[in-house]
Amino acid sequence: MKSWSQLYFASLLGFFLLLSVHATSHPAQACDRVEVTKLGYFEQCRWFRYDVATNTVRFCMQLKRLKPSIEPVQVVPYLKSPTYVDLIEPLEGQSLTLAVGECKTLCWQFRKPPNLDLSRFYEYTDFEYIDPATQYHYLVDYIWRQDRVAGVAPRTGKTDDSDGSLIETLPWPMFNELTKGMTEPMLVTTAVDMSQALPGWEVLDLDPKPGTTFTLYPQQKLLGTITIRKPANATEGLSIIQPRLLNAQTGEVVQEVSIRYLVDYTPPQILEATVENKGEMREFRVVASDGTAGLADAVQVHISVNERPFESHFLDFFKAPKEFDTFTMECLVFASTRTFTALLGPFNPNDKLQFFFTVPDEAGNETRTPVGTIQP
Repeated sequence: MKSWSQLYFASLLGFFLLLSVHATSHPAQACDRVEVTKLGYFEQCRWFRYDVATNTVRFCMQLKRLKPSIEPVQVVPYLKSPTYVDLIEPLEGQSLTLAVGECKTLCWQFRKPPNLDLSRFYEYTDFEYIDPATQYHYLVDYIWRQDRVAGVAPRTGKTDDSDGSLIETLPWPMFNELTKGMTEPMLVTTAVDMSQALPGWEVLDLDPKPGTTFTLYPQQKLLGTITIRKPANATEGLSIIQPRLLNAQTGEVVQEVSIRYLVDYTPPQILEATVENKGEMREFRVVASDGTAGLADAVQVHISVNERPFESHFLDFFKAPKEFDTFTMECLVFASTRTFTALLGPFNPNDKLQFFFTVPDEAGNETRTPVGTIQP
């Protein structure tokens, strides 16, 4: 199955977005794609997974400390609207202490707020130090990104019928902590860098147009747009397109968004799929590999009991509490080959089980096994 994975990866002055042209059940980001926080204290990667059956979102963030600062820090994620204006929900802060080079993974699980648009929303994380004497919160570091979560991303843009390419117009937030913190107006202009894009990718329009000079005022939150043509038969690989806001007098880049498009046509490879009896329980296990886009955290087993309709269950590649709001664990290893398991049941000894596995990658390609049967 041909599919795109479009990764919008933040520079230190920008945002992160991930969009998928085809709606498939994969999470917003795999942890093999990392970025550095604004002030450079942490390396961060994260991912979301939405469970339709329970209407819950699991959000995990893996952090590695790059340089020392005050400890401990409180890690506080905030969910915001697609325009960044409205705060939808702050998540519970988790306290974190890391030595330089040390890594940990933090997870949150919560009911999806009714006004959280999973097709596009902002998430930003503050790293705060809380003074024990005054309880005052000092901002140590932060990171902003825009995300899109599993299976809810509609096909966007319009097809150019002449050659089958896809044209898409995306919002471009022309502000960040640097521009929000300005005290004097700044004369700015726009530009776009295509030097890291593969052949065939085009920017059809940038609004405001490159070379247009205008005044950016303190606390101003401007939104522009960028219109990109994705080629019909793009070469597999990574393209990066960078719209920029420049100081018109000095040429300095004051805001930048790195838009990353990863094209992958190759589905994951399932190396092993097994079911093992554990008394009344069954352990479902699959080993899979994907060397291009990376495996998604949305591997599932689909089970029918005694010819009833199939029900879907997520498999995990790490041990998470079944019921939790927050938890912290050791650093995970995101290899191209991973093992996913789920212990399910109880089942009756006389039950007839039918099952199959589905394994997606981050580009939306999916591999499934034939239906297996366990007779009573």
